[in-house]
Amino acid sequence: MRPEYASHVVAWLAAALALLAAPANAQITPERLYYQVNRPVPMQVETPTALEGEDVRPEIILYARTGAATPDDESQDGLSSRIVARESVTEGRVDLAAIFPILWTAREPELLFAQLTVNGESVGPPVVIQPLITPDVATSLLSHRLETAVRSKDRAGLLQLLSMSPFQLDRLSQTVHTEEPARRVHAGLRTYVDQHIRFETSFGAFQARLRPDVAPYTSYHFRHLVESGFFTQIDIHRVVNDDGRGRPFIIQAGDPTSEGFGGPGFRIDFEQSSLPHTFGVLSLARQMNDPNSGGSQFFICLSREACAPLDGQFASFAEIVEGGEVIEAMAAVAVDLADPSDPDSPFDRPIEPPVISKAILVDAPPFGTGAPAAQPTSTGVRR
Repeated sequence: MRPEYASHVVAWLAAALALLAAPANAQITPERLYYQVNRPVPMQVETPTALEGEDVRPEIILYARTGAATPDDESQDGLSSRIVARESVTEGRVDLAAIFPILWTAREPELLFAQLTVNGESVGPPVVIQPLITPDVATSLLSHRLETAVRSKDRAGLLQLLSMSPFQLDRLSQTVHTEEPARRVHAGLRTYVDQHIRFETSFGAFQARLRPDVAPYTSYHFRHLVESGFFTQIDIHRVVNDDGRGRPFIIQAGDPTSEGFGGPGFRIDFEQSSLPHTFGVLSLARQMNDPNSGGSQFFICLSREACAPLDGQFASFAEIVEGGEVIEAMAAVAVDLADPSDPDSPFDRPIEPPVISKAILVDAPPFGTGAPAAQPTSTGVRR
């Protein structure tokens, strides 16, 4: 057999073995992206073709994520969860709202994951079920204090603000304040198959797990940009490997102009997230004095020590599960002044920027499986 033919045979056999290892065509697929409140939620259930003719017992389990895994958890992905409900189903078209009335009756609706199991084994990616609920309102702490003082005719409060130094006022304008809306409404559901993001770069590939359980609107916003091909030939335009105390900070991307001021031409509001800013966490960049200015720019954290102050101030929405070493390699590139004409500008512009050639969506593994969040290497980020 000629060598080139042998290599094709080996590749074909490997692909065949992979298909045998994982049941094919097993999936829950929503018929629509959006469902109005108190109406049917039709989805298609498809079981593995390899099991045709056998006794097939499909079931759907609703899960809710509850945070980081504890030592007693058995999950592979490093995240804790609980089972909300489970019911046997039949293959074909099913109404999830009829099977799980809790989707419309829950007093406090929460984001859920619907996972298909067949004969006790989880198969295919889960479906994300996101309640469409009026979000909190975000503003700067300075704007909030000014509005409160004016509304309550608090002369002392206004005088206190007027007497503050420019530095104090700047800090208040950069600090996010959130509060509940005047009325919170549950208007329906957004449902979609859970997927990860695979970034292909000039330094190698890495993969991020979206976390709609902590930032559903920001996660879906970023997913939409990826699905639309926005992150094609995008530079890593900012690298801060030293926060001034010798601690690795962030790398930043998402600006098509590579200048640090560009975006997708629209903005989204700030979303409070409980995902800590630690190594490998993706968070949405914004203008410092405007919480509601997120677009396409995002940053990836390089250490918990340097990034902890970002908690509650930026919308963290994803975490790297593969390719942490690629992040560290990109973070180690040489940098120069952000503005060559300004000697006081920060040293954070890569001399030869790493490039994201493309970002694509790939199906997530079954719920609770897959890799945990990436950890920094023992050597850390070096230049």
